[in-house]
Amino acid sequence: MLHRLNKYIFLKSLSGMVIAFLGVSASVIMVDLVEQSRAVAGIQNANFFTALKFTLMRLPGLTEQSIPITALVGTLLSFTGLSRRSEITAMRAAGVSAWRFLAPLGWLAVFIGVAVTFFIDPISAKLNDQYEAEKDRLSSIVQIADASKSTKSLWVTLPSTEGQLIIYGDSKEAITQTSFAINNATIYVYDKSGLNLQKTIDAKLAIRKNKQLIISDAYTTYTGSQSEFSPTIQMGLSNTTSIEGTREPRIVPLWELPAEAHLAKQNGGSPEKYWLRFFRLLMLPFNMLAMVLFAAIMSIGLDRSGGKIRSVMIAIAIGISMYFFNEVAGLMASSGNIPGLIAAICPPVFTLALTLALISYREDGQVS
Repeated sequence: MLHRLNKYIFLKSLSGMVIAFLGVSASVIMVDLVEQSRAVAGIQNANFFTALKFTLMRLPGLTEQSIPITALVGTLLSFTGLSRRSEITAMRAAGVSAWRFLAPLGWLAVFIGVAVTFFIDPISAKLNDQYEAEKDRLSSIVQIADASKSTKSLWVTLPSTEGQLIIYGDSKEAITQTSFAINNATIYVYDKSGLNLQKTIDAKLAIRKNKQLIISDAYTTYTGSQSEFSPTIQMGLSNTTSIEGTREPRIVPLWELPAEAHLAKQNGGSPEKYWLRFFRLLMLPFNMLAMVLFAAIMSIGLDRSGGKIRSVMIAIAIGISMYFFNEVAGLMASSGNIPGLIAAICPPVFTLALTLALISYREDGQVS
């Protein structure tokens, strides 16, 4: 009997999530299709099917971001239906506790979270990377009319005779290991250990030619002193160079994120956005579990206490609040205010603990 009941609840929960997923996907496709159509308008050989192709390439990544909310809405649909047909009441009358008939839902949520983390995310990252490459290729057609769009922001790390150099700026030319030209460059000069900042140079142009770095129209700032202008500064360089363009975490597969974080740190960037995405993906099954259990326990009370619309609205409001709480934590981690590990773990753990406490409170008979 319990095996049949578990299978029934599992299928009902899955059908509700599929309906919610199809609804969210349709909304995402319509909104993004309009945006992509506007973006490709006026580009040679680009039409409606180009915009549709871009939208479909972005779809896995867009739905991945909203999968916890989608699971919450799907659970509300399925368990509200069970409550409306008095099936929850029948289960309780048969002596089945909430923990038992919520177990299939919990396993389904964990399974979906694991599938998204380890199977869907690599596909999403690859498609996002292809989307960015294809978009850049099409954009290059109109860059003749607007040359400013052909620039690429990048970080360059150079060991020099004065110490470690970290350069950030824009480049319109090809970048190689022995030559480059960076416009509007900001150069951070560290000591040879690479730990202590010695000075900062803001320059109009920084050019590397073999083992020389030539800096033009430069303002040098030392700690505690005013800037000094120099028409030209030359620095001697060693043989090793590390050049990295800015690479968005969403186009990096899960298991490449730690290496990308270390590389960003070596190049003078912030690794926290990569660690944040890495730990968020690992915590996705727990986030899914928290969302669906919360939606289910809110629906379970409908058959006993009434107020269906109120309970559903409360569940949706808290789910959206947790989503924004997660985003705020992510912004704080990206800006370096908190570690990415803390920002990724705290929201789902807090939600899951609150949900389990609410289930225990209801099952102890405190809420009628």
